[in-house]
Amino acid sequence: MELLDHSQMRTTTDIYSYAMPALAREAADRMSAVLPSKGLQTATTVVVESVQDEKKP
Repeated sequence: MELLDHSQMRTTTDIYSYAMPALAREAADRMSAVLPSKGLQTATTVVVESVQDEKKP
């Protein structure tokens, strides 16, 4: 919000909220690449699914 010089957080979220699921997936994939894989696949799936659930009406 501050970096983009928006006066309200709502403006920022309205404009950029579409990108959140893709960013969450990318972050989860990057974490999976650097952390040991045993047991982390489930954690990655939970993070991505929770973001996708927020998107559903």
